[in-house]
Amino acid sequence: MSETHTKGIYYFQSYTDYFWQWEVDYMFTRSMNEGVQNYSGFNCICIPEGMTIAYKEQVEEVLQTIAPFGFPPFGALILTFLATNSGEVSFAVDEIFRKIQENHTNFPSVDHIDFLAAESFLKSLIALPIHYKKGTNRLDLFTFLFQTANHSLHAKYKDDILTCIKNQDFQLNECSRKVEITVSALSKDINALALLHKRYPSVNDLLKAWLNIDEIPVEPEETEYVSEDPDLIQQLIEEPKTFFMGSLIKRIWSGIQLPMHYAHPGEMPLGGISDITNKGKFDNILISEFANDDLIFLHRIANKEALFIRRETTPEEDLRTRIFLIDTTIKSWGTPKTLLYATAFSLIHHPKNEMNFQPYALGVNYKSLDFETKESIIDGLQLTSPLLDAAEAMQKFIDECEEENIEITLFTSPKSLEHANIRKIFNRHHDKFGGVITADIEGNIDVYRMKSGSKRLVKHIQLPLKELWRNPPTRKRTHKKLNTQSDNGNVVNYPILYGFPARNVINFADENYRYIVQKNGDVFRTHSRSKGFEMFKKDIKFTTGIKQHKLAVIYGGEILVLFWTVKNHMMFKTATSTFTFSEDLSHYSKVSFKHLIVYEDRLYLATRKYYSEDPVFTEFDIFEKTYEKVEMPSTGLKMQLKSYLSSHGFYFEGSIFTKINSLTITKDLKLIFNFKHQLELYGESIYLEMTTRDRDQLEEEFTVYFHRRNLRAEFMNGSSITIDKNGVIIFESLNHSIPKFYLSSYIGIDLALATENEFAGEDYFYPDDSEAKKISVLSFEEQYLKPFMQKILNV
Repeated sequence: MSETHTKGIYYFQSYTDYFWQWEVDYMFTRSMNEGVQNYSGFNCICIPEGMTIAYKEQVEEVLQTIAPFGFPPFGALILTFLATNSGEVSFAVDEIFRKIQENHTNFPSVDHIDFLAAESFLKSLIALPIHYKKGTNRLDLFTFLFQTANHSLHAKYKDDILTCIKNQDFQLNECSRKVEITVSALSKDINALALLHKRYPSVNDLLKAWLNIDEIPVEPEETEYVSEDPDLIQQLIEEPKTFFMGSLIKRIWSGIQLPMHYAHPGEMPLGGISDITNKGKFDNILISEFANDDLIFLHRIANKEALFIRRETTPEEDLRTRIFLIDTTIKSWGTPKTLLYATAFSLIHHPKNEMNFQPYALGVNYKSLDFETKESIIDGLQLTSPLLDAAEAMQKFIDECEEENIEITLFTSPKSLEHANIRKIFNRHHDKFGGVITADIEGNIDVYRMKSGSKRLVKHIQLPLKELWRNPPTRKRTHKKLNTQSDNGNVVNYPILYGFPARNVINFADENYRYIVQKNGDVFRTHSRSKGFEMFKKDIKFTTGIKQHKLAVIYGGEILVLFWTVKNHMMFKTATSTFTFSEDLSHYSKVSFKHLIVYEDRLYLATRKYYSEDPVFTEFDIFEKTYEKVEMPSTGLKMQLKSYLSSHGFYFEGSIFTKINSLTITKDLKLIFNFKHQLELYGESIYLEMTTRDRDQLEEEFTVYFHRRNLRAEFMNGSSITIDKNGVIIFESLNHSIPKFYLSSYIGIDLALATENEFAGEDYFYPDDSEAKKISVLSFEEQYLKPFMQKILNV
């Protein structure tokens, strides 16, 4: 083997017990071009027994682009592919890093491998707005990241690397034979990403460095949806009648990689010498070739010197109409029917689907189905038939179908395929059936490819139904309230600020503050990136029913929310009023960047397609239901937009710590939460870190448990500790010499402690309007924290 060939094999080598491996996606290779003899072996990279990360062609495209700069470690490149894929990849990243560290603890030392930084960088990629991870933007992102990364191979090997990935001589077969990974290979993969995290520690830092811009978009990341209703899948999950179907869809996407466009081989039978070729189907080989002895015959086959009598041309588009027939008879009732509907929906609404599927339900008769709205899906799920099989409805559909060129996929239960009537239809109309998909009560889904009346299994997955159906929603009772505003008397603020609010659904800014609206309707605001948040309003319930992506602004002293309906109507909503523009205004929603602003008591929507473009301003009068484009925006209006954008968000390193079940006070006066997280006060820093004491040791210490409902722990001496889920822990003592004090509750950042009159710790949590005196962390511990714990232990 040559040195250059060795370099290619070395670069694409797969490893035992690692997070990726070479695989063959037979559906992608053969079904799209059935009969074409250019099969090239391994064509995708997958998580072992898990989702597909990337196809060979995608990897090749990126490698060609970055080849002039050198080649990064291949594992680092694959993890970057995974983090920039759509769908639920955050869980996959967590599992990969957990398993890597579990499987490779036998190395002499992995202390130099920065797993935490690498995982943090992948989480930043996951958090990027979705349009930055598509098409040419994604390719440009890969180029930016890896042109200056730590390279595994020099650019001089680019010809060998690119030749190997093309796999024309099946080099990837050798790469697929797994070898034991070395600590050096693992270190290169992980530390290459860790270095990128040090360069770009947050999403904002990455976007600024990559796009060379000063303004980061203020709207939160838009979730990628795949149907006309931008939140149809979420609606199905939240609706009790469709939850069991909707919760399966994304898992089916990750498990069944079906071709979303088809091509079939074109042929040009000319006859005579002009039709002879050196490639083709084996049954079309010239008879004269068989006259050679076995060794010569095999030699000619291997070197493509054998001659065939059918010339093949470039595959051409298959224009058949795709029909889905879903069985609703007795043997498909219950769980199988739910799985069949979910599978059909997943294929119809797949992000890469380029075809038009026509779904029908089979019962006593056949009935057209609609998968475009929640209501129509509910109606479809309620269709059932008392028949033992759907053969009669299938035959009737075929007889009455006006289109000749169709391909039918039958969705049914495995037991239904055993009926003689069903087999007769397959035999009689085998040219019309392209596939069969079956589902059973255990969550098994099998995909079969049909050819000449016989079926071949091409994909099998088993869905974890107990896991996916663990928390079904319940129907909530609603009480109508007209023209009522939320009571802001319940707003809760403390002598310390909140950190970045969790579970937020709206993120917006004006010229003074950045606002975040939580899912429960609480509103927080901050005026500086270096400061925490204060609660601004509470229980803004009108936002909870809006599932679409939302813009917001403070207008007339109220929060005004803008969203687009399924019909692309613009809806402006406050706590007391709703204003609807009943026409198709989708051209405003489709632009990449849009902001609501208020200038001189007037409402404007500023839009632009690219950062480099000048913004376009449209003034909306929500009371008169009119709007007008501003042809010559004033300098003041432009400056107002700039002031809104300057209040952009930031990346918050810490994570809120709310799931606190127990509190242990040790004899040496240490606070330990959940037997894991110990409160440390060191120098001028306060932080939570993992304790070095094991559970058995802590069992001998004083431990109290929090009530699940009020998140409160009470002690024999009358003292108590209460948890505010927004990120504050409140300590109360009945001893008047110890005032009530507060601890910020976050993991991964420095914290603060405060009473009404004194403050210690991180300035991020210090309110600007506070008159509390700043004291040292040691002083606060000696004056308040230790006496609080000592009095509890002395009881």
